[in-house]
Amino acid sequence: MRHSIARIPKCEVLHMRYLKLALTLCPIAFNQWAPTAISAPAEHAVATNSGNERLIGAWRLVSIDYSGPNGALTDPDFGPNPEGIIIYDKSGWMSVQIVTANRPAMVRPATRTSAATPEEASAKAAAFDTYYAYFGTWTYDAAKSVITHHLKSSLLPYEAALDKRREVSLEGGRLKLTVHTQEMGRQSARSFGNEYPAQAISAAFFRVLTQFLLTSSVPISGG
Repeated sequence: MRHSIARIPKCEVLHMRYLKLALTLCPIAFNQWAPTAISAPAEHAVATNSGNERLIGAWRLVSIDYSGPNGALTDPDFGPNPEGIIIYDKSGWMSVQIVTANRPAMVRPATRTSAATPEEASAKAAAFDTYYAYFGTWTYDAAKSVITHHLKSSLLPYEAALDKRREVSLEGGRLKLTVHTQEMGRQSARSFGNEYPAQAISAAFFRVLTQFLLTSSVPISGG
């Protein structure tokens, strides 16, 4: 018995390769990751029927509003125009990273733990002061619109094992987290405005990819 095997044109091979790339990226673009290998502790597991499914995903920081009894103030920790991201995973884990604008330049040391000159020590201190991060688990109280971050570890060691409560509001694709504190004997509030751009990014990505797959005939070598 003889079998006839047709050779696939090079342009179609190219299309198939990019299609494979698209299929690989789809779950990431739409935040439909496979279940993670490590789940959050049972007491912090995320219930899918508690209304918190709207919070799950990666949110980009767009603004921080800091205010005191007399109105708006300059944020003493993050300053103007910080950048950052906060992630709530459906397995119950979360993380947050915030960086201030215009971080000073720093020369890469031989090792992270190497003995530092006074200049290197100053640069390390500046890098520490202009970055903030922690991770842990999260729970959401839909009745009170309050989310709690249960810290497992933080850039600031004294924050490990703390619980950070945030008031939650979600409107027009933006997530607002507000915390009220008392600093230097006065009440203050810090609101983190975050947006979730995944749908817009996904739509733009697939429009460009589809156009490329339909029109591209770039030859490839070999095969």
